Formats: sequence, structure tokens, C-alpha cells
Amino acid sequence: MQKYAGIGGFEIKRRFANGLAAKWYICPQSKFGLAPMKDAASSGAVVRQEYSTEVERLRQQFAQYLQEHRYRNTQERMRILERITELSGHFTADELYVYMRTMGDRISRATVYSTLELLVRCDILVRHRFESGGTRFELASRLPNHDHLVCTDCGRIVEFCSPGLVELAQRIAQEHQLRAVRHSLQIFARCPSYGNCPHQYGQ
Repeated sequence: MQKYAGIGGFEIKRRFANGLAAKWYICPQSKFGLAPMKDAASSGAVVRQEYSTEVERLRQQFAQYLQEHRYRNTQERMRILERITELSGHFTADELYVYMRTMGDRISRATVYSTLELLVRCDILVRHRFESGGTRFELASRLPNHDHLVCTDCGRIVEFCSPGLVELAQRIAQEHQLRAVRHSLQIFARCPSYGNCPHQYGQ
């Protein structure tokens, strides 16, 4: 089995709505996604430093929001934020809950859901509603202005960046006397050959 870089990287099983199970590799503290273990030695210190800086900045942002809106600043809420920074890419509320339980955190599903809502409101998280995969979340600070190509057959989500789309968003905003801050575009597509799709769940 391939090992992956990152502190405490591990493997859990993820079960999808269609009943098929798939292995889900999670690499905590990996801002740049999964990487072979052999690459970890040279870049580990840099990644850890950037990770710590990012976590502290997000904690301060969240704490300020909670104080301004008179919400309680609890250990559980901050722990949820910290665990989110350990994940790479999109995730669902249930995936985050399973991840935290696997890591030994004593947290309720209701607390996870309510904290995710607060994190969306204070612009730490972005909420995506994909037709194929329901509601997913993502840190707003990572890969700003990236868009999504969603396969409605197999559920695969491809992230991409296009400078032309960024320019178009700015131009449209200016036409309405506004300034574009960020955007999110979803393009829905279908597999050319669904039966032989290598990305289909369970394969």
C-alpha cells in the first residue's frame, strides 16, 4: 500500500450514497494535497511552518467573528476548525465528523453541522452544492477563484483555474459598479463512456 506524507496520515473507508465503499486517504497537515512519503523530508519543515501560520490566522478570524456576533468561543468549535485545515480539498459534514471521530475527538454531529454554518458565515469556508455529491465545503483561503468541473455520471469533481474567467468576472462586476472579490463556477458534464469510467465509485 502506498504511504503518504504528512503528520499522522492514515486511511479510512468512505461509503457513498450508492452503497459502494471506497478507500479514502487523508493526509493531515498537507496544504498541497497527497504526496509520496519520499518527498516529505525536504518539504516537511516548510509545510509545517505554513500550516501553523494558516491555522493561527484562521483561529483569530473565527474568534473575532464569534465575539462580534456574541457566539461562544468553545474548544469544540476551534477544534473543528483545526481539523478542517488538516483536510485537503472538498469535504462533506459527515466526512469531517467521521474524520474527527477517527482521530479520537469527542464531538457531536450537531456541533459539527452548526460550526460549519458559522465558518461559512464568517467567510472561512465556502459551501458548494454539487448535483452529484450534495453539499461540500472548502477553505476559502486555498486556491482562490478556482472552479469545478463535475461529472454527473460518476461524481468526479475536477478543480481548474482559468485566467480568462477571472477577467470575465471582474468585467461583469465592473459593468454593475462592483468589484469582484471571488467567484465560483460549476460546469456539469458527462462521461464519454460511463460503463468504462475509471473514476466510477468502487473501481
